[in-house]
Amino acid sequence: MLMAFDTETRKMRWTTNVRGLDYAPTVIGDTVYVAGTDVLALSANDGSERWRFEIGVTESSPITTADGTLFFKTSDANGQGVCWAVNADAGTERWRIGIPSGKEGEIPSAENVPPAVVDGVAYFVDKEDVYAFEAATGNPRWRTSVDGTINHAPTVANGTVYVCGEQVFALSADDGNTEWTTSVADSTRLAQSPAVMADSVIVTDGRKARA
Repeated sequence: MLMAFDTETRKMRWTTNVRGLDYAPTVIGDTVYVAGTDVLALSANDGSERWRFEIGVTESSPITTADGTLFFKTSDANGQGVCWAVNADAGTERWRIGIPSGKEGEIPSAENVPPAVVDGVAYFVDKEDVYAFEAATGNPRWRTSVDGTINHAPTVANGTVYVCGEQVFALSADDGNTEWTTSVADSTRLAQSPAVMADSVIVTDGRKARA
């Protein structure tokens, strides 16, 4: 169930049922976007449905928005992953791309990881793979594999894509080539998105933050 509260009175303004909703909604202007078994656009004022995009899947990632488009990843009952781009105003498909997981791969898709969209490029991750697609068209730019499963959204800054598997990886945003990689103590539990500040990359293993 999705609930909206008045920030001043703390009274509930509206509620609505959304099947398969596991993650926080995304709010842009006066519209609330949620992804469950379908993707819905709801009025932020009263929760009424503006449009529904049927995907009919078992799992969906949180939604990332950029330039009037919703980006997210899904996984069906067979673990087959699909990367999506949907028009935020009309709720119509811009593009979708299946990735080699589930029946077409050795392991099911990691469906709960949201993409990052920076400078016209959408970056998706699935298990140990990082994908870069043209955000407007879905045309593939590159794919890179790293050591260890990635369970968080990539961080993109200054032409570099940062992800954590069993180590921290810095990939070129242009072609996906590895710029550098480093181990962080003896931990393989790097399950949060890296933060980038000035010339430092900050990661956490659930207990300590390291730069």
